[in-house]
Amino acid sequence: MRLRRIVSFTLILIAFIHSSAAATDYTKLKEFYDRKQYFDLRDELSNYNDQTTELLFYRGAVSNKFNRLSSAISYLQNYLKRMRGKNDARLADCYELLANSYLRSYEYRKAAGVYKTLIALMKEKGDSGKVLAYENAFQICSAFSDVPRQTVAFDGDSKITLSRNIVGVQIPIEINGQSVPFIFDTGANISTVTASFAAKLGLKIIEASILVGSITGNKVKSRLAVAPAMKIGNATVRNVVFLVFEDKDLLISQINFQINAIVGFPVIEALKEITITRGGEVFIPARAGKRADQNLCLDDLTPLIAGVYKGKRLAFTFDTGANSSSLYPPFFKAYEEEIKATGISQPEKITGAGGSKDIPAYRVDNIAMTFSGREARLTSVKVLTQETLDNSRYFYGNLGQDLIRQFEKMTLNFEAMSIVFE
Repeated sequence: MRLRRIVSFTLILIAFIHSSAAATDYTKLKEFYDRKQYFDLRDELSNYNDQTTELLFYRGAVSNKFNRLSSAISYLQNYLKRMRGKNDARLADCYELLANSYLRSYEYRKAAGVYKTLIALMKEKGDSGKVLAYENAFQICSAFSDVPRQTVAFDGDSKITLSRNIVGVQIPIEINGQSVPFIFDTGANISTVTASFAAKLGLKIIEASILVGSITGNKVKSRLAVAPAMKIGNATVRNVVFLVFEDKDLLISQINFQINAIVGFPVIEALKEITITRGGEVFIPARAGKRADQNLCLDDLTPLIAGVYKGKRLAFTFDTGANSSSLYPPFFKAYEEEIKATGISQPEKITGAGGSKDIPAYRVDNIAMTFSGREARLTSVKVLTQETLDNSRYFYGNLGQDLIRQFEKMTLNFEAMSIVFE
């Protein structure tokens, strides 16, 4: 009898130890998710084989971030089924990921339904800020609810020549028989046009007043529009949605430059793979290739790239519409002593839709990093010490054209979720 009790106690102790270890590991997953460290979250999650409810959530999150949308929807729906009637801290996050997965799958009506649930949930919690954000997302998805899903068809490979203006690179796009230059911008969550340009191109306007955040922190009113078809080389993208700003909101007054049109991430991602050379040539294959290094992921509709600095992997937003890169407060906090010793303190003017503002910053002459195994150097890079948008709270910086121009060519592959510099 005594031996049986000892064995029983031992088994209970072992079970408790395993349970505690699992709880600790789940805490690590929670930390990575809350800090938006999705590369770390993916790596940590690969250590698990079980199908607990909590792991269903994290598997759905990783699938969403690495562009496996059907898997994300399946995991997240299963999580919600298991949590039916229960109150869980991850419930709102799950609904938000599900809405985003539907939105990126161009299932606007389903996304609107999930945002409606989120609005009710946030009203119960008394979170007025999130209620406003979700109401805005609900209005966008509801306005697009009758728009068919975006699709792309390839009539062979494409070779295109880019042009350059004072704010970035442009790609020729044909809409309604008119070939016009659009700024090529992975940092734009939705393609964008001015009101006058939308009229010129004959876009179908959807009368919905929404608020859009800019890098300055300002909220700018926008309408919506749809292009039934647009051609990029030999690729035809159908049912493309646009934000429509008043012309003045996309005027950069400091340099007297009017932005007319931007092709954003949903269209760029639809092309599956795109290679850009230093000489301004663009190659879009009709069939995407395979890449091994999964160093690209998404936060909502913002591309993130993994880079290595002093042996540590860091996550950066990636914006082909930005002429120059900038480093964010998390980078400043991590390397503050070094930056203060080598950098020059000076304010930085941040410009976006709706205006500009000055924030404290440093200029640093030489930051060496590695991307996809290739070394790059950011020279005279600005290091912001104050947050602007949410991205500057979580990520280490925003990488732009000054990084891309250091290499002969860059290939973005949104099926393999890789970015390769050569």
